[in-house]
Amino acid sequence: MKRLLFFLAVLIIAVLIGIQIKLNPGYVLISTQHTLIEARLWISILALMIIFSVLYFLVRTLKFTGSIPFRWSHWRSREKKLKAAKLTYQGLMDLAKGEWAKAQKQLLKEVSSSPAPLINYLGAAIAAQRDANIEKRDSYLHQAYEAMPKAKLAIALVQGQLQYTDGQYELALATLKEVLRISPRQKQALKLLGKTYEHLNDWHHLSELLPDLQKYQAVDENQFSEMAFVAYYHVFDDVKDEKQLNHLWKQAPSYVREAADIVSLYVRALIRLNEINRADDIIRQYLKRHWDLELVLLFGQLKLENSKKQLTQAEAWLKQHAHDAVLLYILGILAERNQLWGKAKDYYLASLEIKPMPETYAAYAKLLEQQGEVKESLIYYRKGLRQLIEPAAE
Repeated sequence: MKRLLFFLAVLIIAVLIGIQIKLNPGYVLISTQHTLIEARLWISILALMIIFSVLYFLVRTLKFTGSIPFRWSHWRSREKKLKAAKLTYQGLMDLAKGEWAKAQKQLLKEVSSSPAPLINYLGAAIAAQRDANIEKRDSYLHQAYEAMPKAKLAIALVQGQLQYTDGQYELALATLKEVLRISPRQKQALKLLGKTYEHLNDWHHLSELLPDLQKYQAVDENQFSEMAFVAYYHVFDDVKDEKQLNHLWKQAPSYVREAADIVSLYVRALIRLNEINRADDIIRQYLKRHWDLELVLLFGQLKLENSKKQLTQAEAWLKQHAHDAVLLYILGILAERNQLWGKAKDYYLASLEIKPMPETYAAYAKLLEQQGEVKESLIYYRKGLRQLIEPAAE
C-alpha cells in the first residue's frame, strides 16, 4: 500500500512538471565573447543533473578505488587478529592440559596480532616454568613488559608468584617488594611476601609485616594466627636480653599482645631470661581479662620468692573457676611447694575428679610416695600410665 501511494505521488508530480514544461517552457541564454548558447530551461536543468550525476559517480569511483589498499589492510589485520585469538585460545587449552611446549608455541605464534598480548606472554611464562625452562620464563616476562609497560604491576605479581613457586625466594622477595612499592595494599603480594619470609626464616621482617597482613586482610584469621605465632616464637627465642625482649613486646600490635598463645611465648622468653617477676605480672594482668589454661600452667612453673602469696593468688582465681581441673592441679603444686601436704592432696584429688590428667596422677603419686604411702602411690602411677597409653591407642 505504501509503495502504491509512493508511485502515485511520483506520477502526480511528473504530470504536474510535464504540464508546467508545456505551459512555460522557458529558456536559458549563455553568452561568451563570440559564442551564444540558447536552450530550453528544462533541458538545461536535465543536462545539469546528468552532469552532476556523472561527476558524483566519478568521484565515488575514485574514492572507492583509492580506499582499496586500506580496505585490504583492514581485512588482513582483522583476519590476523581472529587467527591470533584462536591460537591464544588453543594455547590456553594446552596450558590447562599440561602440554607446556605446545602451549608456548601456540601462545607466541601470532602474539604481535593478539588483542591481549599480555595474556599470551604470561601464559607462555607459566608454561616455560612448568617445563623447567627458567631462562625462557624470564624472557617471556621481559617481552610482556615491553609489550605492555602499563601492566607492570600485574606482570611483577605473576613474576613474584612464579619465583616463589620455583623456590627462588630471594628473587621473589625483591619482586614482591617492588609490587608493594607500587601498590601497598595488594593482598596477594602481601600474602606471598609473608610466606617468603617464612621460607627465608626472616622472622623479624615477618613480625613487622603482620600489621599490614591484618589491616588489608591478606590472609584469613587462621593463617594470620599461625604466621603470628611462628614469627614471635622465633623472634622471642632469638632475644638475648630482657631489654630487647621488652622492646619487641612494646612494638607488637595490641591485637598480638592480646593473643593468648603469643603472650605464652613472651612469658616463656621472660622465664628463660630469669625475669620471673615480670612474667608473674604479665600472667596476672592477662588472666584478669582472659582466662587461659596455658598461662595458668606457666604460673605454676614460676618460682617466686613469696610462694605463699603465689598460692593465695591462685586460690583467688578458684572463686570464679572452681571446676577448672588445670587450676586445681596448679593449686596442688603450689600447696606442695608451701609444704601444705594435706591441701595439696585435696587439690590433686579434686582435679582428678573433674578431669583425670596424666600429669595430675604423676604429681599426686609422687606426693604419696614422699609421704611414705608407697602402695597407694603405685596405684596412681599405674592410672597415670594408663591415661597416657589409652589416648595413644585410640
